[in-house]
Amino acid sequence: MSSQLPDTQDYDYDVVIVGYGPSGVTAANFLGQYGISTGVFERAVDIYSRARAVTMDDYTMRLFQQAGLDHKLMADMDPRSILRWKTYDGHEFLRVSSPDTTYGHPANSQIFQPRVEKTLREGVGRYTDSVDVHFNHEFVDITQDSDGVGLTIRDHTTNTTREVRAKYVLACDGGSSRVRSLLKMELRGKSKPTEWVIVDAKVKSWWPERDLLTFWSDPDRPVVDMPLALGHHRWELPLRSHEKREDFESREALWELLAPFGVTDEQVEILQHAFYTHHVLMADRWRKDRVFLVGDAAHMMPPWAGQGMQSGVRDAHNISWKLRLVLEGRAPDGLLDLYQAEREPHVREMTKLAEMLGFFIEEPNPTKVAIRNRALPVLQKLPGIGPVIKEFRFKPAPTVKKGFINGHVGRGTAVGRMIPQPTVATRNAHQSLLDDFLGDGFAILGFDTDPREKLTDAQITSWETLGATFRTVRSTTHAPHTDDDLIDFTNVLMPWARKHRVSVVVLRPDRFVMATDRTGLDIPRLAGTYVQSPVTAPAA
Repeated sequence: MSSQLPDTQDYDYDVVIVGYGPSGVTAANFLGQYGISTGVFERAVDIYSRARAVTMDDYTMRLFQQAGLDHKLMADMDPRSILRWKTYDGHEFLRVSSPDTTYGHPANSQIFQPRVEKTLREGVGRYTDSVDVHFNHEFVDITQDSDGVGLTIRDHTTNTTREVRAKYVLACDGGSSRVRSLLKMELRGKSKPTEWVIVDAKVKSWWPERDLLTFWSDPDRPVVDMPLALGHHRWELPLRSHEKREDFESREALWELLAPFGVTDEQVEILQHAFYTHHVLMADRWRKDRVFLVGDAAHMMPPWAGQGMQSGVRDAHNISWKLRLVLEGRAPDGLLDLYQAEREPHVREMTKLAEMLGFFIEEPNPTKVAIRNRALPVLQKLPGIGPVIKEFRFKPAPTVKKGFINGHVGRGTAVGRMIPQPTVATRNAHQSLLDDFLGDGFAILGFDTDPREKLTDAQITSWETLGATFRTVRSTTHAPHTDDDLIDFTNVLMPWARKHRVSVVVLRPDRFVMATDRTGLDIPRLAGTYVQSPVTAPAA
């Protein structure tokens, strides 16, 4: 496809987002921040009231920091440090603590999803000049040509339809995506037959150890017993083979489910309940011409790792910053082909993690459960594997294994890895997290050196074209030379640079290392051409 896009006057929007759940509202925040003309169409009127996602980690919060929403979101979260596995007779056989964070935010925090979505929608409200949000508008049909996408939208308020044209479309319309269905972009995988009943409650009176996320590991009925933010609590229980949804429609039946845990109406008020099945599904293709599947529209995973919603957030950020470069004419359309290549491997890793944790949570075989419950306490005491289990080190670190990077991704290399985010200081002693000084685009850091001195004039011009900022990170033994220098007073970045034997790194907008002085500091080549006239780098 050509990287030269037709004029905006032929379109209603540069980008249309179908669906305004977590993935859609995340994309709307970033596209709005970038000043991209965006239309959002959501068939519902209000935020979905059920709290489906329950946690958010430091990787995801780092993205929302870039959107300027991290502090507002954290105000409604509860950092979580401990998970435990217990039997019904009270025996605790496994306890896992959250690992130390290097990305500037708590490793894991409990959330209340409706409040999270409310905050994210308020964030989009900052961009009324570029983002139009249409509620009670249902996506009906879609067509594509070489220059754009046509959508048919039904306005349920007026009972009329309208045609909307955009350069690109983000399908954020969930696991039952109509966009995906019409474009015949099939999901492949499996769905588990067991149904789970989810009971959401509001805490009235605290009970002992209510703050610990507990997995009751019983082969007959394993249960997830978890605190949520803002005084909410949730239980997730599988239906037995002889049970059906209708058996649990009454409050009395739900209270009977909670009775084994000593919870009564004196401790909680049951707000609502729902039924879910778990899926391991992924689309073969996340892009079809000018349409991209995002979040659950592209992939679904079991909930045990708490990574489903978060994967959609990461998808939304990844495709948004790529669209920005293409729509601004600073990168060729081929950049968008790397969206799935970059995101799919991490989604698959998180899916495998969720399936592994499922064995610790929902395994129905009594023999396997007995072996598991006896083996895990022993494994925790072994010098090598014990800390890996107890400190949750088996969760894969986020990595871009292939895509818009320059160099090999492997053991000991910096390329493809997310740079740590400590608090740093400026020459005038202002302190903040690293990303707060880097803008929302590319950043080039030199370690005790001006990064420009390591680049050719042509390379500097190319990176300026992409809007890169240039910063020097100084150790505390070196005085800053300019107001743009950053002081690594917590001694995190300089040791990291020495460990990876780099003196200059190029950071992508998602803060993964794109290139280093060891791998070469050129922009990776893609099909098409890059704009060669410099643009003003974003202000710090």
